[in-house]
Amino acid sequence: MEKHQISESFYQVKSRDRVGGTIKTDVFKLESGIFEAFSSYWQDEDERTVGFASSFDDDYAIMQSRKSLRKEWKEEYTLA
Repeated sequence: MEKHQISESFYQVKSRDRVGGTIKTDVFKLESGIFEAFSSYWQDEDERTVGFASSFDDDYAIMQSRKSLRKEWKEEYTLA
């Protein structure tokens, strides 16, 4: 997992999965030391399906936001 640093408190990570393709995760570090991660599928132009998680460990926040994204995506597209 390669972290692309944008600023001191913000970076992006890209990865792939078998469910929906390339996942883009935006990670923000708050002043409190908590990391907030927002994941979305790269091809989802309007990024309407988003996974979110927060943690004191950035890698854990990323992992949980991706898990949340997969869950949201499956629910949305199995109901459609």
